[in-house]
Amino acid sequence: MDLREQKVEGLSQDLIKEGHLTPDQLAVAKESQKNLGGDLAKAIVEQGFLTEEELTQRLGKKYGYTVINLTFYKPDPAVIKLLSAEQAHNWKLLPLFEADERLTVATVVPFNLA
Repeated sequence: MDLREQKVEGLSQDLIKEGHLTPDQLAVAKESQKNLGGDLAKAIVEQGFLTEEELTQRLGKKYGYTVINLTFYKPDPAVIKLLSAEQAHNWKLLPLFEADERLTVATVVPFNLA
């Protein structure tokens, strides 16, 4: 189980405690994941138990990540050039801005810090 999967598993227990997910729904999602592959988060969303946005917001809140909608965000063109298209694709990130010699990026895989 990778780090993201561990984080989703931890979140799923919180979602049950908070009443956003039932133990039966989690069991269905896990069975779907086992049969169809993919990760638990995808299974929870595909089963319709939570929307992708709800799950993403809850993961961000639980683990201290800022979640933004890139539809409404315009990255700084100067920092986009700091990574090649291949690097951005392989690492699944989008450079957003640089401040105090620190690059802020958007990523679909926030738990992959390597």
